[in-house]
Formats: sequence, C-alpha cells, structure tokens
Amino acid sequence: FQSKELPMKISREIQLEKIYAEGMSLTYQLRMFDYNAVEIDQLKLNMYIEPMIIDHVCKHPSMIEELKQGVIINQKVYSKDNQLLVNVKIDQEKCSQQVKN
Repeated sequence: FQSKELPMKISREIQLEKIYAEGMSLTYQLRMFDYNAVEIDQLKLNMYIEPMIIDHVCKHPSMIEELKQGVIINQKVYSKDNQLLVNVKIDQEKCSQQVKN
C-alpha cells in the first residue's frame, strides 16, 4: 500500500523509511538519521522511546482497529549505520496493559 511519500521526517531526529506487511504483522521501519549506533546509549533510548511508541500506537484509532483484527504492529528504529536500535512489538494485549497503567 502507498499512503504517503516515504521517507518522511517525523521528528527532528527520526524519519519513517518504509511500511510493510508480512502475514499478520505490520512493520514501520524508522531511522535516526543523525546518529551511528556507537553514539547512542541504547538503554536510555529504549527507556525513552519504547513507552512513547506504545502510547502512540495504543491511542491511534486506525492502529487500534488493526490490533483488534489480530495484527501485530512492529516499530523498528535503526541508526544511521543501519544497526537495529529499538524493536517494539505491539499487540492488543500490550495496549490493554498500557491502558491499565
């Protein structure tokens, strides 16, 4: 599917590069385009970005509908040098847990 021109800058440091489906998974591939993996404290990044991603997905009406249909939403964040930094998998149960917190 084609919804918008990609890559698309979504913040000061991150761009959405592609969206693709595999079976019941929908993956959003993002890139921190200014940083190589060695320049990033991955523990701090995960502590900051994972809850933000989960919150965004669980409050987005079209994504909630996908989750209700059994789709798993993956958000993968890569460094400038193509190292996987964050891989968040979200299903309907994870959103239900997030609402309780």
